[in-house]
Amino acid sequence: WSSDVCSSDLFHADLSAWPQVRMEVLAVDPDGAPVQGITADALVARGLRNNVAVSAFEPSADPQSVCVLIDASDSLGDGLSLVQTKVRRLLKKLPANDEVCVAAFSSQLSLAQPLTADHAAVLQALAQLKPAQGTQLRDGLLDLAAYMRQSARFKSRVIVLVSDGTDRHSAASTRSEERRVGKE
Repeated sequence: WSSDVCSSDLFHADLSAWPQVRMEVLAVDPDGAPVQGITADALVARGLRNNVAVSAFEPSADPQSVCVLIDASDSLGDGLSLVQTKVRRLLKKLPANDEVCVAAFSSQLSLAQPLTADHAAVLQALAQLKPAQGTQLRDGLLDLAAYMRQSARFKSRVIVLVSDGTDRHSAASTRSEERRVGKE
């Protein structure tokens, strides 16, 4: 769903009750703040062929495990400080009951702050990130996903990836990643 007022990202689609589909969606305004007051009649699911009306909409207050994975590689250049500012703004808007972590990748994954309910500790770890050589985006993402599967307390798990998309050094190929993630 999107409009001039906000945009949304699909995090998870559950097809187990097909043809009913349950989706986890994050709707944010242009400043990245979650949009409040959305109703089912205001939503349309846009498919490849047809648009489908949303029959029910239930905002969830359940806590989440959220990890922010930041590209701290040299390919990002001077953009790391801007990324830190934007991520700081996002983290401050997360509900207090969410557990959060911050990680960075360059030549390898660095877990700057493991999952914690202490949002202040996450903000401190974010401020300490420094650029480094190498870009292993796929490897970092896979390693962080494995960490979350083992360590996250909550059923709802989100990885927010902030990157320029460049991956020069990952050992994992895109195909092996798709096969691995598809089996889990």
